Amino acid sequence: MLHKGAQSCQREEIKNYPTPEPSINENGRGHFPIPHEELVGQTVMALEHHGFAVDEQEYGITPDGAKFFGVMSLKNHDALGPDDPEFNKILGLRNSMDKSFASGLCIGSHVFVCDNLAFSGEIMCKHRHTKNIMANLPGMIYGAVSKMGAAFDFQSRRINKYKRVELSTEKLSDTVIELLRGKAITGNQVIDIVEEYKNPAVVHSTEGKLWNLFNAVTERHKKLAPVEMCGRTQNLHKVLDVVAGVEPMSN
Repeated sequence: MLHKGAQSCQREEIKNYPTPEPSINENGRGHFPIPHEELVGQTVMALEHHGFAVDEQEYGITPDGAKFFGVMSLKNHDALGPDDPEFNKILGLRNSMDKSFASGLCIGSHVFVCDNLAFSGEIMCKHRHTKNIMANLPGMIYGAVSKMGAAFDFQSRRINKYKRVELSTEKLSDTVIELLRGKAITGNQVIDIVEEYKNPAVVHSTEGKLWNLFNAVTERHKKLAPVEMCGRTQNLHKVLDVVAGVEPMSN
């Protein structure tokens, strides 16, 4: 499920990548990287504490060991909302050693039939690599996991709305323009996305619906590096939620 820019690795291999020493300036501030395994371990403990279990997990690290990405699919649980035969509920994790992005996690969906990933911003925690990261990150992860059930229930209702919205030719064009404005896609992806929408590599249970456009976009996002893919799919949900009339998740 992981895409461009990271090589696959097993859970037990993650701890083999060394963690650089903190770089601290004269004011005591600086960059305090944490082990990739620390993020994974804290997430697994938080899931277990709330009664959730990991079904499958996949991890990737860039060749220099500086950037880490993980995807955990979760076993069915009443608190995660209703099951859907088309997609699975996942958690995305990330960590870096080179100041490129903060450590954190977010929820998402994995569409079975086409192996597409998408992430949403309803439940997302992140922490920059400051001197307090080891003290603050566990609590942030526990807090995020505690809200996960409501977020996945919201995600299921959102996707069901996507499946009901018809796209006329005019509405398709307008939506693609909004996707460009919302930075969910780039200009050089437009032709490929429209072609994928009209002639999909994989046939879905719907046709001519917003759900089909969603999958056309995420199919093309497979070519993106994980960090960019995560950000653009979050923007994708923001735009399509407006089109589908999805009300924001209540806190």
